[in-house]
Amino acid sequence: MTLRSVTAWLPLCLLLAGHAAAPAQDLLITEILADNNSSILDEDGAASDWIEIHNADSDAVNIGGWFLTDARRELTLWRFPSLVLEPQAYLVVFASGKNRSSPAGELHTSFRLDRTGEYLALVRPDGTSVACAFDPFPLQLPDVSYGLSQQGEAAVLVASAAPARAWVPTDSSLEPGWYQRVFDDSGWLAGSAAIGYDVTGEYDHLIDIDLETAMRNANPTAYLRVPFTVEDPASVDALDLLVKYDDGFVAYINGRQVARRNAPLGPAWDATATAEHGTPEASWMEQ
Repeated sequence: MTLRSVTAWLPLCLLLAGHAAAPAQDLLITEILADNNSSILDEDGAASDWIEIHNADSDAVNIGGWFLTDARRELTLWRFPSLVLEPQAYLVVFASGKNRSSPAGELHTSFRLDRTGEYLALVRPDGTSVACAFDPFPLQLPDVSYGLSQQGEAAVLVASAAPARAWVPTDSSLEPGWYQRVFDDSGWLAGSAAIGYDVTGEYDHLIDIDLETAMRNANPTAYLRVPFTVEDPASVDALDLLVKYDDGFVAYINGRQVARRNAPLGPAWDATATAEHGTPEASWMEQ
C-alpha cells in the first residue's frame, strides 16, 4: 500500500562505519545540487549538478584515491586525483558526466545526479568502506541545494504517539487540498500517528488507527495528516523522519513535497507502491 503523510523530513547524511587500515578521516558530502539550472556554472559555462566535499578533520587530508559513486555495486566508480584539502576546507565536484580529474582544473565525475533521487556515496581509498552516503537522496527541486546538518540540538517535533488523522479516499475530490496546511479534516479518523493495518495480527500492537476495513480490497492509498508546530522556524536547520512503513509513501509539509519512497511520480488517490518494502522496521529516511 502507498501511504501519503504530512510530516517532517529534511536531509541528514548517513555516516557508516569504515574499516580502512589508515586512521579515519572526517571527509563528508555536505551538500549537493541535483537539479542545477542557474546556480554555479562550470568552466564550460554549463549548469552542471555538483557535490560539495568537506574536510571536517583537524588535519589536512589528501583526497587522492577516495571515490564518489552513485552505484551501490560499483563503489569505485569515480576516483579523486591527488589533492590536499586543508582542515575545514570545502571542495566542489561537478556531477556532469564529463569525467575530468586533473588536480589543476575543475573536477567532474563520470556520472550525473538523478533529480528524482538516487544513492550517492563517498568511499575511502580501500574501495569498500563508505565514509558518507545518501541512501538515497529524495526528489530534488530546481536550484535548491540539499545537504547535511552538521551541528545543533535535536528536538522531537512529531512523536510516535502524536495526534493524527487518516482517511482512505474513494475518488480524487480531495486533491490537492488534503495536503495543504489549512484543511478541514475533522471528519477523518482520529488517533495517534501509528496508522495502517495488518491481517496477520503481528503488528496490531503498533497500530492505533486501523484502516483494514477501509483499505483492504478497496484502495491501496491512505491520506494521513500529522500536525506539528515550530515556535521559531529560523532556529531549525534541518528536519528528519524516522518511520515504519510498508510499502511506500510520499510526504508533504504545508503542501510541498519533501520526501518519497517506493511511490510513483505524481501519485493518484488510488496509487500503489512501486516496490515492496518488506518488514516495516523503523528506518531513517536519508534520501
